[in-house]
Amino acid sequence: MQDIEIFWNVVGKGAAIIGVIVAITQGIRYLYSLMPSSKLEKRVGDIESHQAKDFEHLKQHDNDIENLKAKTDRTEEQLKQMNEGIHRIGKSQIALLHHTIDGNGIDKMREEVDDLTDFFIDR
Repeated sequence: MQDIEIFWNVVGKGAAIIGVIVAITQGIRYLYSLMPSSKLEKRVGDIESHQAKDFEHLKQHDNDIENLKAKTDRTEEQLKQMNEGIHRIGKSQIALLHHTIDGNGIDKMREEVDDLTDFFIDR
């Protein structure tokens, strides 16, 4: 019976020591939370999380810009082809006008027909 009392006495003192350690640890944590450096660490953490979100936003904007640039390049190429087509049609119209005026220039008209045919087939 005396052994059991000694056992419970030791367990009780051990529990009391652990309780004191836990209380001291919580007190230190509380005091640390009141220090300016802990508030600064929290603010830095918040800033870092916002920075990560902003970085993801910027990456998305970069992707959007690249997509728009690709579309612009395609549109520019299409406009270039359209301008070339208009230029060639204009040349054929001038050849037709020359032929209408003087009845000559059949060779020039044949060249323009071949040129227009090649242009519109190759597109």
